[in-house]
Amino acid sequence: MSVAVKLIGSGKFRPFRNLWMLEELGIAYEHVPAKPHSAESRANPGFPNKVPSLVVADEVTLFESAAINTYLGDRFRSAGVADLVPAAGTPARGVYEQWVHCGMAELDAQALWIHRKHDALADVLAPRDPVATETARKHAAKVFRVFAEALAGRDYLVGDHGFSAADILFVHCCNWADSIGWAATWPDDLGPDLHAALAAYLDRCRARDAYARAKALP
Repeated sequence: MSVAVKLIGSGKFRPFRNLWMLEELGIAYEHVPAKPHSAESRANPGFPNKVPSLVVADEVTLFESAAINTYLGDRFRSAGVADLVPAAGTPARGVYEQWVHCGMAELDAQALWIHRKHDALADVLAPRDPVATETARKHAAKVFRVFAEALAGRDYLVGDHGFSAADILFVHCCNWADSIGWAATWPDDLGPDLHAALAAYLDRCRARDAYARAKALP
């Protein structure tokens, strides 16, 4: 019996992570391409006016993109064609959680969002602060190095498990960094070998069919 799944949020923002995840899982879902501060975004149970929100039948309504992907991987592991979240209690799950939390705390919140707050949305959220944004960029460079070092010699972040929702989150953070010009510094920040490893990894992930399908959504 199918379960009604609805994802609220435009793929221009963090909901892209969830759309990619849903496309990888291969389950049926409804997409509402709402922007922040729209009427549809008020479905968010924690932060009305923000996206994404995931509504699964009468079971649960969730916010936070990384939590949504982990829930989807656990909830629909047997239904989809891909095992994107390692089973709870396994060593692979520990590694998965490590990279997800690192991506959310060190890249998304502590680096990329600082740029967004003090640059892209400075007129709305905070005074424009070039020192804050450059400090955030330097911090991001250190974190990208940690990820690139982990990827040297392996295809994906969780090693033998293969492609996972941790890769979805990290690639989206890389896309975000690229869109604000930070990726241009990677050759110098990482050096030729690590930069090559990261570039090959990103090419590998972005070549996935589910990535292309998610990019084509509204």
